[in-house]
Amino acid sequence: MKYTVTDGVAFFEGRVSSAEIIQGIETSMDRMFSQTQLKSLESLKKAMAKRAIQLGGNCIMCFEYGQKHSSFFKAIFSLDDIFWQGKGIVAIVDPDNLD
Repeated sequence: MKYTVTDGVAFFEGRVSSAEIIQGIETSMDRMFSQTQLKSLESLKKAMAKRAIQLGGNCIMCFEYGQKHSSFFKAIFSLDDIFWQGKGIVAIVDPDNLD
């Protein structure tokens, strides 16, 4: 099974059958007064990895990500109108049991 690792957390786009699910998470990088469009996918994954570790997980499965447009109000106060967002399921997996 293919995956990437960021800050010690494995990111899977699909489900891992042997995973112990903790909870779903969503993260967006849409802060006012900053250029979030210039942030990278890696910045998003670092933020999500930090949250996964706080929840006691070592992976995020069903990982989905993309860039979206901000709301009109946020766009007025932000330096750009595009932001990164991601979601997935925080879980615990045994690295020795991966396919």
